[in-house]
Amino acid sequence: MCSGLSAVHFANVGMWGAAIAAIAAAAVFDGLDGRIAMLLVSRIGRCP
Repeated sequence: MCSGLSAVHFANVGMWGAAIAAIAAAAVFDGLDGRIAMLLVSRIGRCP
């Protein structure tokens, strides 16, 4: 979320390169978040 908000801020002040980098970072973090969540649910959600 911080990367996305930073991208909005950078775009507002005209720092387009930084805005694009922040959007790319947000996309990477979003992908990692999904994978980590799936791993945690599969490990925690198992019945013994």
